[in-house]
Amino acid sequence: MCKIPIKESVKYLGIHISKNLNDGQIKNFKPKIQKTKTIFNMWLQRDLSLLGRVLLSKADGISRFVYPTLSLFVQESLCKEINNTLINFVWKNKSHHLKKEILAGPRDDGGVELLDYMDMNYTFKTKWIKEYFKKTIPLVLHTTEYFWTNWRAKFSHFQLFQQQNCALSITFLRIKLLSGTMSS
Repeated sequence: MCKIPIKESVKYLGIHISKNLNDGQIKNFKPKIQKTKTIFNMWLQRDLSLLGRVLLSKADGISRFVYPTLSLFVQESLCKEINNTLINFVWKNKSHHLKKEILAGPRDDGGVELLDYMDMNYTFKTKWIKEYFKKTIPLVLHTTEYFWTNWRAKFSHFQLFQQQNCALSITFLRIKLLSGTMSS
């Protein structure tokens, strides 16, 4: 038991898990950024159109970062570095002729549908939160059902409301309360 080694970081399912957030970010993203830049430089030796480079930035650039992005927090500085790598490839490491927002727009509006890594990261995190609440809301419903059932049993005043033909519906009230908190 005494000879169990304590490591600073562990690689699990392709993700480096570290005690230090910065070390984990560097180990998970910096090699991927360097590999992406190397591959992009090889592609720049070919005469690709702007749409071809945008397609490669999606297929060969962003796809490398999807798995670690789904699993980890990504610092804003790394998001900007990844975005700059993608945009520099689209413009052949030369000056940018259009704003990133215009390039990201639909083709009908003059854009080329370039993906923004930072937006993609926020989308993944928002979807994660949405799925988390989807799984916890049934627990909340179960808990509130338990509360209302016990409340009815403990307080005889509820019987008085029912005898007076009060239009109070606990089920309706519970659903309205939950839908009110979910919509905001």
